[in-house]
Amino acid sequence: MSRMAIGRSASWVSVCGAMLALAACSEPPTKPAGATMLAGGQAVLASHGRSGRHSGHEKYADHGHRPAWGRSGGAAIAAQALVDRSGVADLVVTSYAARDTTTPAGSIVSIAVFAVPNRHGHWKGEDDRRLLFREFLHLNGGSGDTVSLRGALPGLALRVVALVRDASGRRTDVVTTTTVVLKGPDLAVTSVSGASVAIVGLPVLVTAVVSELNGQVGTRADCNLYDGSLKVDSAPGVWVDAGSTVTCAFAPTLGTPGPHTLVARAENEAPRDYDPSNNADSLDLTVLATLDLSSLPPGYLPAMVFDARAADVVGSYADTTWTYDFDTGGAPLDSLYADTSDTGRQQTSELHGIIYAEVSFPLARWSLGQSTAGASLDTLDAAAVPGVAGAAGVTCADRSSGGVLRLLCAYDPDPIFPLGHTTLDYVRFAGLVTYESRSYEFVYGGGPCVDSASCWDDNAANQATGAAAPWGSTLAISARVVAGGLTYRAAATLPLQASLVSVSQPRTCSTTTYFFGSHVFCESLHVAQTVVSGSGRGVGTTTSP
Repeated sequence: MSRMAIGRSASWVSVCGAMLALAACSEPPTKPAGATMLAGGQAVLASHGRSGRHSGHEKYADHGHRPAWGRSGGAAIAAQALVDRSGVADLVVTSYAARDTTTPAGSIVSIAVFAVPNRHGHWKGEDDRRLLFREFLHLNGGSGDTVSLRGALPGLALRVVALVRDASGRRTDVVTTTTVVLKGPDLAVTSVSGASVAIVGLPVLVTAVVSELNGQVGTRADCNLYDGSLKVDSAPGVWVDAGSTVTCAFAPTLGTPGPHTLVARAENEAPRDYDPSNNADSLDLTVLATLDLSSLPPGYLPAMVFDARAADVVGSYADTTWTYDFDTGGAPLDSLYADTSDTGRQQTSELHGIIYAEVSFPLARWSLGQSTAGASLDTLDAAAVPGVAGAAGVTCADRSSGGVLRLLCAYDPDPIFPLGHTTLDYVRFAGLVTYESRSYEFVYGGGPCVDSASCWDDNAANQATGAAAPWGSTLAISARVVAGGLTYRAAATLPLQASLVSVSQPRTCSTTTYFFGSHVFCESLHVAQTVVSGSGRGVGTTTSP
């Protein structure tokens, strides 16, 4: 596995992306329903039938630590304790029938929690002092409870004793298990990118890269996009696996011209976030009003206005923790060591273009390409490309695959006003999967995930990014669209500049005294990265045969 590091506290440094290459997903995908035509207040397209598209209810992978289990009589419990940066741990206990541990059952009457040394899971002393750490009574009577523990540092072993009453209420079992306190999931929004210019009333593509940094457990969260304080799009309930990176793809429609700052946030995490300070990042863009025909010069041929960017992030991440247990006399009882070092590479590139005219379908030809140092990174060359028509005079061609978005859409929102617009988005998504937001799915997808959970696409092209070859001194992105007797071209050659990121957090330790003695938690961090990146803006050319 490989993961690129980004800041997890105010003292850390954020860079433009993060990546984890993981194995194939552990759950079988569910085939989406067939194409559906939608209608609504904004431009909507029919489904384009992209492969590898799944309901957000599924987990693309789950490599995190599992809860600890205990069984006694007719009952069973699962317990997991996750701590945040402030030192507050959530202990989640769920009860089951011993014969069926797939569905929660019974009710938890009470929970007692003991702090114990790690190695043997029991008290070694002989003075018979009470070992009770916390006791929780008068719980909600359900099959799941979450209780908060202060002073439960990572690595501390907890013995959990629960009284579980069966569904009939006639039997109560005492069920015990031992679990180790883990760091909770730490989501970080590491970058937000998209077109620098949007048009009033038309959707604009915005992507946010979200990484889980602690590498111990995954989490679900809402991936939300805000324009100031107004939420303009959302990918609800996305799953981010332990140590993994995903992308959230948004398609907001902005109604007022002028400068806007869009902020992507990871919110409502369950389990809750280890460090909420790194859960947001922003993008500045300008929203333009529709062009006035009277302002165009005679013989005007509309050209593609575009912006492009690329980044190759290479580096290492080492997050090391130690825990030690000592008895009341200071003699060592146990120690636990964890090292989540990762080294890897992520390469992303994108081009966003606007043509101030509505191109006609079918496209006579559509060509796209990305290359560096004589090597091709991605190509498309298609003739007689049909479009899929949607509501509000929108027609699109979608040749997306393998984590690369290739989308061209022609808009004519006003049948009276003859000048429409065409947008081109050519993006290589970051991470293992891409989640489609509600607006993105509504505008571009048309599948079964509208107004429920988000859909996600496999980013197959990015699963092997850790083995990608280094780039040359420039990266070229090109686009050519032949339609209606005109040829629109855009070409960006991005000079790539290298910058270094090096962050060291020296080893620090904290100690908490328990009944068995003391528990010491230490951690250190080292990040060393090279970021090779470039960006540019320009105006393409338009010719007629």
